[in-house]
Amino acid sequence: MPKFTKESLTELFKTNKILKVTFIKKDGSLREMICTTDFPEYEKKEENPDKPTRVTPDHLFLVFDLEADAPRAFTIDKVIDVEVL
Repeated sequence: MPKFTKESLTELFKTNKILKVTFIKKDGSLREMICTTDFPEYEKKEENPDKPTRVTPDHLFLVFDLEADAPRAFTIDKVIDVEVL
């Protein structure tokens, strides 16, 4: 099984905008997701300066799931395969 890192995944998404990522979910099931790191522009709601900024943990990789039309994240060390589409 290839070992992926945050850096290697970032580079793959930079050169290939859409990828199919196969990974193991928290519940142990296998999941394939067609995704990108290019997030669509949403209408920005009025920002609350008192609300803390959300920080993504280092073990997660944020993507936009093109089939679900929603943001998602997966655990980097659970990635089994990445396929260029």
